[in-house]
Amino acid sequence: MPPVVLGIPFFLMLRFLGLLDSVLGLIVVYIALLLPIAVWVMVDFFNNVPRQLDEMAMLDGCTPLRAFLQIVLPNSLPGIIVAAMFCIIFGWNDFFFAFTLTFTQTQLLPVAIVALNSSVTPWWTLSASALVSVAPLVVIAVLVERYLSRGTLAGAIR
Repeated sequence: MPPVVLGIPFFLMLRFLGLLDSVLGLIVVYIALLLPIAVWVMVDFFNNVPRQLDEMAMLDGCTPLRAFLQIVLPNSLPGIIVAAMFCIIFGWNDFFFAFTLTFTQTQLLPVAIVALNSSVTPWWTLSASALVSVAPLVVIAVLVERYLSRGTLAGAIR
């Protein structure tokens, strides 16, 4: 669904709740937008963890919650990282909601970069700010890259 379709309902909802032009309001909007993406990605990773691992943990005396926390969750760590990276990238690069739901008190990085543009375009400043805005995403991707191996469950069951 295009973001424009959700712009007016989110605007009206945040105005009703008194969260317009606030960081908390943007957090609520981004959770509502990114939670379905995270769930969609995570379902596949949770389905790829063999059910026999759960059953073996429960035979050893684990409760279902403990089996989930100690067996399924650690084996789904690559999926959690992928879902987190998707959410971070989509949330970090979003311009539409950051522009339409904030005015003066709250301003996110993409909106601030666009605000640098004036009648005389400072190309060096815009280029440097765009590079600086992408740098944290690159650093995060490099740091979590080692957790993205899919072969962690090879040989876990017979």
